[in-house]
Amino acid sequence: MAGGVYEAGLAYFSRASRPEELISLSFALEEGNRVFYERISQDLKEEEAASIFRSMGQAEERHKETLRELHARVTGKGGNPVHPEGMEAGGFLEGGAPL
Repeated sequence: MAGGVYEAGLAYFSRASRPEELISLSFALEEGNRVFYERISQDLKEEEAASIFRSMGQAEERHKETLRELHARVTGKGGNPVHPEGMEAGGFLEGGAPL
């Protein structure tokens, strides 16, 4: 579950200003949401509920694919955007809250 001081995660937003930085930040946050949904789906006993959260995680993967394509158009580079410094993969939710 997310925890910590709300304002702590906002520092990442103020440091990102160029398009490629914002894409990288968005990509990292989508990965955090994917991890969050995956963890929930693994903890749920009811299969129908678990399936809903797996589906939400798959939606985050599609968002990440869109961001990969956007990153390639903006930077001319393929692959995943580099996560912002201090923001490990899957460690933060959208909004910057630590996972």
